[in-house]
Amino acid sequence: MIIMYPCPMCNSLIKTRSSRTLSEYVKEKYYYCSNPACLCVFKTYECFEHFITTTIDPTITANADIQVSVPQPPTQPKRRYSMRLE
Repeated sequence: MIIMYPCPMCNSLIKTRSSRTLSEYVKEKYYYCSNPACLCVFKTYECFEHFITTTIDPTITANADIQVSVPQPPTQPKRRYSMRLE
């Protein structure tokens, strides 16, 4: 996954210089600006905040065969059209 956002000084594209894991849920990343006139260097912290969704059963492994029933949208009745040739 590539997260790109502009340089905070000149709005040019930035590139990742290095990163390191500080804890299980926190990464420290160093970036530099690709604009030769700017060359701003800065760091960010990337962290886990909270789940949006979770698994049905946390004991299920990734290779397990999961069968979840997804409700189907209602279907419209088929309309029959006839053409009269004269």
